[in-house]
Amino acid sequence: MAARLVGAHPIIGVDRRPKRLELALQLGATIRSTTAVKTYRRIVHITGRGVDYVVETTASPKMHQLAIEVLNPNGVVALLTGESGTDSLPEGRKTIGIIQGDAIPSSLFLN
Repeated sequence: MAARLVGAHPIIGVDRRPKRLELALQLGATIRSTTAVKTYRRIVHITGRGVDYVVETTASPKMHQLAIEVLNPNGVVALLTGESGTDSLPEGRKTIGIIQGDAIPSSLFLN
């Protein structure tokens, strides 16, 4: 919802639960997928490169890795999983840990 409110495009939703994916599509998500490999390929196909921002909520090591891999240089992954962030990723990429609502949508999703 926050991504839609700030005009992010495309919004990409990934989940294994059909009801969550259905809601994501209603809220503006443009694709859905169930595996990391398919998701990576679809993101690159849609964007032509990768994405600038990812919100990772699963705490799945595979999805965490995918989130980092699809980032463009200087991209940011927001971790809503209780993990700490790191600034030591290649090409200026970074992760930020967000705990108990300390996110400011306008600083995560820029036009």
